[in-house]
Amino acid sequence: NWNIIKKEGKLGIDVKLNSKSGNTGSSIIGASSGSMSGFGALMAGLNFFNMIMMAFGNIKNLLQKLVQPFEKSNAILNDQLAQADNISTRAAQYNTSAQKYYASQKVLNTFDIQESSLDMMLKHFRERLGEAKLADQKGEKTLLSNYIGETDTLQAFWDFIDYLQNLKDKDVRDKLAGDILGSREEKVLGELLGSNKTDMQEIFQRLFKGVNFEKLGSEIDRMGIIQGEQAALAARRDIENMNNRAKYINSKNVNKQNKFEKTKDQVNTQNMKFYGNYVDMMIMLEKMNKISSDALNGILKSVTDIVNGGNETKKQVNELVKVVNPIQTLNQIAQRLFSKSNVNNFPNN
Repeated sequence: NWNIIKKEGKLGIDVKLNSKSGNTGSSIIGASSGSMSGFGALMAGLNFFNMIMMAFGNIKNLLQKLVQPFEKSNAILNDQLAQADNISTRAAQYNTSAQKYYASQKVLNTFDIQESSLDMMLKHFRERLGEAKLADQKGEKTLLSNYIGETDTLQAFWDFIDYLQNLKDKDVRDKLAGDILGSREEKVLGELLGSNKTDMQEIFQRLFKGVNFEKLGSEIDRMGIIQGEQAALAARRDIENMNNRAKYINSKNVNKQNKFEKTKDQVNTQNMKFYGNYVDMMIMLEKMNKISSDALNGILKSVTDIVNGGNETKKQVNELVKVVNPIQTLNQIAQRLFSKSNVNNFPNN
Protein backbone atom coordinates (compact mmCIF):
# COMPACT_ATOMS: atom_id res chain seq x y z
CA ASN A 1 0.00 0.00 0.00
CA TRP A 2 1.28 3.52 -0.72
CA ASN A 3 -0.06 7.04 -0.19
CA ILE A 4 0.92 10.52 -1.37
CA ILE A 5 2.33 12.41 1.67
CA LYS A 6 4.09 15.67 2.44
CA LYS A 7 7.39 15.12 4.25
CA GLU A 8 9.82 17.89 5.25
CA GLY A 9 8.12 20.30 2.84
CA LYS A 10 8.48 17.91 -0.10
CA LEU A 11 6.00 15.76 -1.93
CA GLY A 12 6.58 12.06 -1.36
CA ILE A 13 5.10 8.58 -1.43
CA ASP A 14 4.75 6.56 1.73
CA VAL A 15 5.10 2.82 0.98
CA LYS A 16 3.85 0.41 3.64
CA LEU A 17 6.22 -2.56 3.50
CA ASN A 18 4.41 -4.72 6.02
CA SER A 19 0.79 -4.03 6.84
CA LYS A 20 0.91 -6.20 10.01
CA SER A 21 4.03 -4.67 11.54
CA GLY A 22 3.20 -1.14 10.39
CA ASN A 23 6.75 -0.57 9.11
CA THR A 24 6.79 1.98 6.31
CA GLY A 25 9.32 3.64 4.06
CA SER A 26 9.06 6.91 2.18
CA SER A 27 10.39 7.80 -1.25
CA ILE A 28 10.53 11.44 -2.25
CA ILE A 29 9.31 11.80 -5.83
CA GLY A 30 9.37 15.02 -7.88
CA ALA A 31 10.33 17.35 -5.04
CA SER A 32 7.97 20.30 -4.53
CA SER A 33 7.15 22.56 -1.61
CA GLY A 34 4.01 24.18 -0.34
CA SER A 35 0.57 22.65 -0.08
CA MET A 36 -0.03 19.51 -2.11
CA SER A 37 -2.61 20.02 -4.86
CA GLY A 38 -4.49 17.33 -6.77
CA PHE A 39 -2.28 18.02 -9.77
CA GLY A 40 0.85 17.65 -7.63
CA ALA A 41 -0.38 14.33 -6.30
CA LEU A 42 -1.11 13.18 -9.83
CA MET A 43 2.36 14.17 -11.02
CA ALA A 44 3.94 12.41 -8.05
CA GLY A 45 2.01 9.27 -8.85
CA LEU A 46 3.01 9.46 -12.52
CA ASN A 47 6.67 9.95 -11.59
CA PHE A 48 6.52 6.98 -9.27
CA PHE A 49 4.88 4.87 -11.98
CA ASN A 50 7.52 5.97 -14.48
CA MET A 51 10.29 5.01 -12.06
CA ILE A 52 8.78 1.54 -11.62
CA MET A 53 8.38 1.09 -15.39
CA MET A 54 12.00 2.12 -15.98
CA ALA A 55 13.12 -0.45 -13.40
CA PHE A 56 11.07 -3.17 -15.10
CA GLY A 57 12.48 -2.09 -18.47
CA ASN A 58 16.04 -2.42 -17.19
CA ILE A 59 15.25 -5.86 -15.79
CA LYS A 60 13.70 -6.90 -19.09
CA ASN A 61 16.77 -5.73 -21.05
CA LEU A 62 19.02 -7.64 -18.67
CA LEU A 63 16.97 -10.81 -19.07
CA GLN A 64 17.06 -10.47 -22.85
CA LYS A 65 20.86 -10.20 -22.77
CA LEU A 66 20.96 -13.33 -20.61
CA VAL A 67 18.57 -15.21 -22.90
CA GLN A 68 20.54 -14.52 -26.11
CA PRO A 69 23.59 -16.64 -25.15
CA PHE A 70 21.24 -19.45 -24.06
CA GLU A 71 19.40 -19.42 -27.39
CA LYS A 72 22.69 -19.53 -29.30
CA SER A 73 24.00 -22.37 -27.12
CA ASN A 74 20.74 -24.27 -27.54
CA ALA A 75 20.97 -23.95 -31.33
CA ILE A 76 24.61 -25.13 -31.25
CA LEU A 77 23.63 -28.13 -29.13
CA ASN A 78 20.89 -29.18 -31.56
CA ASP A 79 23.12 -28.64 -34.60
CA GLN A 80 26.04 -30.58 -33.08
CA LEU A 81 23.87 -33.54 -32.13
CA ALA A 82 22.15 -33.62 -35.53
CA GLN A 83 25.52 -33.50 -37.31
CA ALA A 84 26.96 -36.28 -35.16
CA ASP A 85 23.89 -38.46 -35.70
CA ASN A 86 24.12 -37.99 -39.47
CA ILE A 87 27.81 -38.95 -39.48
CA SER A 88 27.22 -42.06 -37.34
CA THR A 89 24.24 -43.12 -39.47
CA ARG A 90 26.11 -42.69 -42.76
CA ALA A 91 29.19 -44.46 -41.38
CA ALA A 92 27.11 -47.48 -40.38
CA GLN A 93 25.35 -47.42 -43.76
CA TYR A 94 28.69 -47.75 -45.59
CA ASN A 95 30.24 -50.12 -43.04
CA THR A 96 32.97 -47.69 -42.01
CA SER A 97 33.93 -45.73 -38.89
CA ALA A 98 32.49 -42.36 -37.90
CA GLN A 99 35.91 -40.70 -37.93
CA LYS A 100 36.71 -41.96 -41.46
CA TYR A 101 33.39 -40.74 -42.83
CA TYR A 102 33.79 -37.36 -41.10
CA ALA A 103 37.36 -37.03 -42.38
CA SER A 104 36.15 -37.83 -45.91
CA GLN A 105 33.57 -35.07 -45.60
CA LYS A 106 36.14 -32.48 -44.58
CA VAL A 107 38.78 -33.49 -47.12
CA LEU A 108 36.21 -33.30 -49.93
CA ASN A 109 35.05 -29.91 -48.62
CA THR A 110 38.49 -28.56 -49.56
CA PHE A 111 37.62 -29.49 -53.18
CA ASP A 112 34.23 -27.78 -52.84
CA ILE A 113 32.46 -31.17 -52.75
CA GLN A 114 29.62 -31.25 -50.23
CA GLU A 115 28.47 -34.13 -48.04
CA SER A 116 25.39 -34.68 -50.18
CA SER A 117 27.63 -35.40 -53.18
CA LEU A 118 29.75 -37.80 -51.13
CA ASP A 119 26.64 -39.68 -50.06
CA MET A 120 25.35 -39.86 -53.64
CA MET A 121 28.70 -41.11 -54.98
CA LEU A 122 28.89 -43.79 -52.29
CA LYS A 123 25.37 -44.98 -53.14
CA HIS A 124 26.27 -45.30 -56.84
CA PHE A 125 29.58 -46.96 -56.00
CA ARG A 126 27.93 -49.48 -53.67
CA GLU A 127 25.41 -50.41 -56.38
CA ARG A 128 28.22 -50.98 -58.89
CA LEU A 129 30.06 -53.06 -56.26
CA GLY A 130 26.96 -55.22 -55.86
CA GLU A 131 26.86 -55.76 -59.63
CA ALA A 132 30.57 -56.66 -59.59
CA LYS A 133 29.98 -59.25 -56.86
CA LEU A 134 27.18 -60.86 -58.86
CA ALA A 135 29.41 -60.96 -61.92
CA ASP A 136 32.22 -62.49 -59.88
CA GLN A 137 29.90 -65.28 -58.79
CA LYS A 138 29.40 -66.09 -62.48
CA GLY A 139 33.15 -66.06 -63.02
CA GLU A 140 33.08 -62.72 -64.83
CA LYS A 141 35.57 -59.94 -64.24
CA THR A 142 34.63 -56.24 -64.12
CA LEU A 143 36.34 -52.94 -63.43
CA LEU A 144 35.47 -53.24 -59.74
CA SER A 145 36.47 -56.88 -59.28
CA ASN A 146 39.57 -55.79 -57.36
CA TYR A 147 37.43 -53.96 -54.77
CA ILE A 148 34.74 -56.54 -53.94
CA GLY A 149 36.83 -58.06 -51.16
CA GLU A 150 36.85 -54.81 -49.18
CA THR A 151 34.05 -54.77 -46.59
CA ASP A 152 34.50 -51.06 -45.86
CA THR A 153 32.63 -49.35 -48.72
CA LEU A 154 34.23 -45.98 -47.98
CA GLN A 155 37.74 -47.48 -48.10
CA ALA A 156 36.93 -49.19 -51.41
CA PHE A 157 35.65 -45.85 -52.71
CA TRP A 158 38.93 -44.08 -51.87
CA ASP A 159 40.92 -46.94 -53.43
CA PHE A 160 38.90 -46.46 -56.62
CA ILE A 161 39.48 -42.68 -56.49
CA ASP A 162 43.22 -43.39 -56.26
CA TYR A 163 42.92 -45.62 -59.34
CA LEU A 164 41.16 -42.84 -61.29
CA GLN A 165 43.73 -40.26 -60.20
CA ASN A 166 46.51 -42.39 -61.71
CA LEU A 167 44.86 -42.70 -65.13
CA LYS A 168 46.69 -40.66 -67.76
CA ASP A 169 43.79 -40.27 -70.17
CA LYS A 170 41.45 -37.61 -68.79
CA ASP A 171 38.58 -38.63 -71.09
CA VAL A 172 38.73 -42.24 -69.92
CA ARG A 173 39.02 -41.10 -66.32
CA ASP A 174 35.94 -38.86 -66.56
CA LYS A 175 33.95 -41.59 -68.37
CA LEU A 176 34.69 -44.17 -65.67
CA ALA A 177 33.94 -41.66 -62.91
CA GLY A 178 30.55 -40.92 -64.47
CA ASP A 179 29.70 -44.61 -64.95
CA ILE A 180 30.71 -45.77 -61.47
CA LEU A 181 30.04 -42.73 -59.28
CA GLY A 182 27.13 -41.16 -61.15
CA SER A 183 27.08 -38.91 -64.19
CA ARG A 184 25.90 -35.92 -62.17
CA GLU A 185 28.76 -36.22 -59.68
CA GLU A 186 31.35 -36.36 -62.49
CA LYS A 187 31.01 -32.57 -62.79
CA VAL A 188 32.25 -31.93 -59.23
CA LEU A 189 35.15 -34.38 -59.32
CA GLY A 190 37.47 -32.53 -61.71
CA GLU A 191 39.86 -31.01 -59.17
CA LEU A 192 39.79 -34.08 -56.92
CA LEU A 193 40.68 -36.48 -59.75
CA GLY A 194 43.44 -34.10 -60.85
CA SER A 195 45.12 -34.58 -57.45
CA ASN A 196 47.03 -37.61 -56.19
CA LYS A 197 47.33 -39.71 -53.05
CA THR A 198 50.14 -37.56 -51.66
CA ASP A 199 47.99 -34.45 -52.03
CA MET A 200 45.16 -36.18 -50.16
CA GLN A 201 47.45 -37.21 -47.31
CA GLU A 202 48.81 -33.67 -46.95
CA ILE A 203 45.29 -32.25 -46.82
CA PHE A 204 44.31 -34.78 -44.18
CA GLN A 205 47.35 -33.98 -42.04
CA ARG A 206 46.68 -30.25 -42.31
CA LEU A 207 43.03 -30.64 -41.31
CA PHE A 208 43.43 -33.10 -38.45
CA LYS A 209 46.81 -32.11 -37.05
CA GLY A 210 46.81 -32.57 -33.26
CA VAL A 211 43.44 -34.37 -33.24
CA ASN A 212 43.10 -37.78 -31.60
CA PHE A 213 41.43 -39.48 -34.55
CA GLU A 214 40.12 -42.53 -32.70
CA LYS A 215 38.76 -40.44 -29.83
CA LEU A 216 37.04 -38.15 -32.33
CA GLY A 217 35.20 -41.12 -33.75
CA SER A 218 34.13 -42.26 -30.29
CA GLU A 219 32.83 -38.80 -29.44
CA ILE A 220 30.85 -38.60 -32.69
CA ASP A 221 29.26 -41.99 -32.00
CA ARG A 222 28.49 -40.95 -28.40
CA MET A 223 26.79 -37.74 -29.53
CA GLY A 224 24.87 -39.73 -32.13
CA ILE A 225 23.44 -41.88 -29.33
CA ILE A 226 22.54 -38.77 -27.32
CA GLN A 227 20.76 -37.34 -30.36
CA GLY A 228 18.61 -40.47 -30.36
CA GLU A 229 17.73 -39.79 -26.71
CA GLN A 230 16.93 -36.18 -27.59
CA ALA A 231 14.66 -37.31 -30.43
CA ALA A 232 12.85 -39.74 -28.13
CA LEU A 233 12.26 -36.99 -25.55
CA ALA A 234 10.96 -34.67 -28.29
CA ALA A 235 8.60 -37.40 -29.49
CA ARG A 236 7.34 -37.86 -25.93
CA ARG A 237 6.70 -34.11 -25.63
CA ASP A 238 4.71 -34.19 -28.86
CA ILE A 239 2.57 -37.03 -27.52
CA GLU A 240 1.94 -35.18 -24.26
CA ASN A 241 1.10 -31.95 -26.12
CA MET A 242 -1.31 -33.77 -28.42
CA ASN A 243 -3.06 -35.30 -25.43
CA ASN A 244 -3.09 -32.20 -23.19
CA ARG A 245 -4.07 -29.64 -25.82
CA ALA A 246 -6.88 -31.64 -27.37
CA LYS A 247 -9.44 -30.43 -24.81
CA TYR A 248 -8.81 -26.81 -25.86
CA ILE A 249 -9.27 -27.47 -29.57
CA ASN A 250 -12.93 -27.04 -30.43
CA SER A 251 -15.27 -25.48 -32.99
CA LYS A 252 -15.70 -22.35 -30.89
CA ASN A 253 -11.98 -21.55 -30.91
CA VAL A 254 -11.67 -22.40 -34.60
CA ASN A 255 -14.52 -20.00 -35.41
CA LYS A 256 -12.83 -17.28 -33.34
CA GLN A 257 -9.61 -17.95 -35.21
CA ASN A 258 -11.49 -17.59 -38.49
CA LYS A 259 -12.95 -14.28 -37.33
CA PHE A 260 -9.49 -13.02 -36.46
CA GLU A 261 -8.08 -14.08 -39.83
CA LYS A 262 -10.97 -12.42 -41.67
CA THR A 263 -10.30 -9.19 -39.75
CA LYS A 264 -6.67 -9.30 -40.87
CA ASP A 265 -7.78 -9.95 -44.44
CA GLN A 266 -10.09 -6.93 -44.32
CA VAL A 267 -7.24 -4.74 -43.12
CA ASN A 268 -4.97 -6.02 -45.88
CA THR A 269 -7.68 -5.47 -48.49
CA GLN A 270 -8.22 -1.93 -47.21
CA ASN A 271 -4.51 -1.29 -47.42
CA MET A 272 -4.49 -2.35 -51.07
CA LYS A 273 -6.65 0.70 -51.83
CA PHE A 274 -3.66 2.82 -50.87
CA TYR A 275 -1.01 0.68 -52.58
CA GLY A 276 -0.09 3.49 -54.94
CA ASN A 277 0.42 5.84 -51.99
CA TYR A 278 2.64 3.31 -50.30
CA VAL A 279 4.74 2.93 -53.45
CA ASP A 280 5.08 6.71 -53.74
CA MET A 281 6.19 6.87 -50.12
CA MET A 282 8.76 4.09 -50.58
CA ILE A 283 10.16 5.82 -53.68
CA MET A 284 10.43 9.05 -51.69
CA LEU A 285 12.15 7.23 -48.82
CA GLU A 286 14.66 5.69 -51.23
CA LYS A 287 15.41 9.14 -52.65
CA MET A 288 15.83 10.47 -49.13
CA ASN A 289 18.15 7.59 -48.32
CA LYS A 290 20.27 8.35 -51.39
CA ILE A 291 20.46 12.05 -50.51
CA SER A 292 21.45 11.18 -46.96
CA SER A 293 24.05 8.65 -48.11
CA ASP A 294 25.59 11.01 -50.66
CA ALA A 295 25.69 13.83 -48.11
CA LEU A 296 27.35 11.72 -45.42
CA ASN A 297 29.90 10.35 -47.88
CA GLY A 298 30.66 13.88 -49.04
CA ILE A 299 31.08 15.11 -45.48
CA LEU A 300 33.39 12.19 -44.68
CA LYS A 301 35.54 12.89 -47.74
CA SER A 302 35.72 16.63 -47.06
CA VAL A 303 36.60 16.19 -43.40
CA THR A 304 39.22 13.59 -44.28
CA ASP A 305 40.79 15.88 -46.89
CA ILE A 306 40.83 18.78 -44.42
CA VAL A 307 42.48 16.64 -41.73
CA ASN A 308 45.03 15.26 -44.20
CA GLY A 309 45.68 18.74 -45.63
CA GLY A 310 45.28 17.53 -49.19
CA ASN A 311 43.97 20.90 -50.52
CA GLU A 312 43.42 24.39 -49.28
CA THR A 313 41.25 24.49 -46.21
CA LYS A 314 38.97 27.15 -47.66
CA LYS A 315 38.19 25.04 -50.70
CA GLN A 316 37.41 22.01 -48.56
CA VAL A 317 35.12 24.00 -46.29
CA ASN A 318 33.22 25.19 -49.38
CA GLU A 319 32.83 21.57 -50.48
CA LEU A 320 31.57 20.71 -47.02
CA VAL A 321 28.92 23.41 -47.29
CA LYS A 322 27.82 22.02 -50.66
CA VAL A 323 27.13 18.56 -49.27
CA VAL A 324 25.32 19.95 -46.22
CA ASN A 325 22.70 21.53 -48.50
CA PRO A 326 21.18 18.16 -49.49
CA ILE A 327 20.61 17.45 -45.79
CA GLN A 328 18.50 20.60 -45.61
CA THR A 329 16.65 19.38 -48.72
CA LEU A 330 16.14 16.03 -47.00
CA ASN A 331 14.58 17.76 -44.03
CA GLN A 332 12.23 19.70 -46.29
CA ILE A 333 11.17 16.52 -48.08
CA ALA A 334 10.45 14.83 -44.77
CA GLN A 335 8.34 17.77 -43.61
CA ARG A 336 6.38 17.76 -46.88
CA LEU A 337 5.98 13.99 -46.88
CA PHE A 338 4.53 13.89 -43.40
CA SER A 339 2.47 17.06 -43.63
CA LYS A 340 -1.14 16.84 -42.59
CA SER A 341 -2.43 16.73 -46.18
CA ASN A 342 -0.24 13.78 -47.11
CA VAL A 343 -0.83 11.87 -43.90
CA ASN A 344 -4.56 12.00 -44.58
CA ASN A 345 -3.97 9.99 -47.75
CA PHE A 346 -3.07 6.90 -45.70
CA PRO A 347 -5.36 4.65 -43.63
CA ASN A 348 -5.22 5.08 -39.88
CA ASN A 349 -4.07 1.52 -39.40
